[in-house]
Amino acid sequence: GLRVRQSTVPIAGYGLFATAKMPQGETVDVYAGKVAAFVNDAEGDYLISVKDVHTIDARARQSCIARYINHSDHNANCRFVYFESPGKHMHVIVQTIHDVQKDEELFVDYGPL
Repeated sequence: GLRVRQSTVPIAGYGLFATAKMPQGETVDVYAGKVAAFVNDAEGDYLISVKDVHTIDARARQSCIARYINHSDHNANCRFVYFESPGKHMHVIVQTIHDVQKDEELFVDYGPL
């Protein structure tokens, strides 16, 4: 399971933590939100760019719990995975890249997908 609580990163606000051990390759959540055409200078705390074609804005509180995963260049334990399902439906999931321990905070590199 997952739990939102104060991040271990001092200025980050909230973070997302594992409530049980998660094995490598486990899907954490679908990164869901409002999909829009990519705009080069678009900014937002919950905005990710998908292949410089679309953005997903998870600003709405009910969008997804993955919106609370903070960025880390060097300590990421998760990654964004992009894929298209039949009919060209776009999906982005968050997946663990190594085993995550209980009570460990989840991090992802916000770099390009």
